[in-house]
Formats: sequence, structure tokens, C-alpha cells
Amino acid sequence: MEILDLGQIERLGGLGRPEILEILNVLLDDLPAQVDLLAGQLEQGDRESFRASIHRLKGSAMMCGFAALGQQAKEWEEASEANAPLPSPRELREILTGAGAEAKLAMEAAATGE
Repeated sequence: MEILDLGQIERLGGLGRPEILEILNVLLDDLPAQVDLLAGQLEQGDRESFRASIHRLKGSAMMCGFAALGQQAKEWEEASEANAPLPSPRELREILTGAGAEAKLAMEAAATGE
């Protein structure tokens, strides 16, 4: 799985446009708050709120071209809908924090042509 969907990012206007970079960075900068929300929902056993929150994250990530992050969110959304096991709050934090860091690095590398 690719970390970034560069085709989707190009459809938004591309990494060469400062406003697009700003939008993508806003999503990544907000990710820790989303992770806290999702982990809290798991800790409380609130599957319905978790499903709604992970659905929003999935949509935002896929729309912005963060393919790996969006795919992970999709898998957890589907698991939530199927009443299948979900990650522990610790596991969720590790996976989403790592995916966000990888996306940021990949985006910076793509923006600079590295």
C-alpha cells in the first residue's frame, strides 16, 4: 500500500500549491486530537461513536490522498460495522501516529522532489 495517493493529491491541485500543502498539513496536525478521540471511544467501549469518528477520518484521509491512513481507517470502520474485534487504544495510537508520521515524511519528500 502506498503511503500517498499522488494522483488524488494532483486532482486537488498538487503539492506545488501552498494552499494544498496547508490543507494537507492541517489534517496531519489535527491527527493527534483524532487519535485521542478514537482511543477514548475504544476505552469507553463506544463502538458507534468510534465507527462514526473513524468514518470521518477515513473520508478526510482518502480525500487528501493519505492512502495508507485512509485504508487503515477503512479496515477499522468495517470491523466496527461487523462487530469484529477492534484494536486496543494503545495499538490504535501506535498505528495511527506512525501512519501520520509516514504520511508527513512522504508528503515532504514528494513536495521537494526527493
